[in-house]
Amino acid sequence: MGAKSYPNKTYPVILKHTAAASLLATFVSSFSAETVQYEQSMLKGKLGEQIASEIIDLEDNPFLSDGLCSATFDAEGVPTKKCSIVKNGKLQTFFHNQKTAEKDGIKSTGHGTKQTYKGTLEVSPSNFFIVPSKIAYEQLYGDMDEGVIITGLAGLHSGANPISGDFSLAADGFFC
Repeated sequence: MGAKSYPNKTYPVILKHTAAASLLATFVSSFSAETVQYEQSMLKGKLGEQIASEIIDLEDNPFLSDGLCSATFDAEGVPTKKCSIVKNGKLQTFFHNQKTAEKDGIKSTGHGTKQTYKGTLEVSPSNFFIVPSKIAYEQLYGDMDEGVIITGLAGLHSGANPISGDFSLAADGFFC
């Protein structure tokens, strides 16, 4: 079908929104203060540091009208709020419930959750997402001389380690 090999080198990569969302979902636990406090997150000790490209903003917004986990209060009765988790690639905060916040000497971010009313209190986001770029998709790849567009990822359940941040995945996409 006309397949060919390309030279080994560093290429610019564009992730389609679905691939980027899948990758983020795999590493969402890394942003939990509980995970950080148990030393099971690659982000321990990185508050205020550059952890991603400066074009990356990650946000958790519990007030989205079509959000699956929108709420005005968390499971502990703490008012929820829109949180900038990563701004311009810099880690701003973690997801906190009252217990993790007290341990870190800060206020809860309103991320206390329970799976059921009798369940154990946990920490998790409400509607966590990558803030969309204002640059049109076509402009991203139109300005690229040579690169890879990844349209899908496979093996996220076994090929990604949210504790170390390492991953080795199969990818579908295009070379342009």
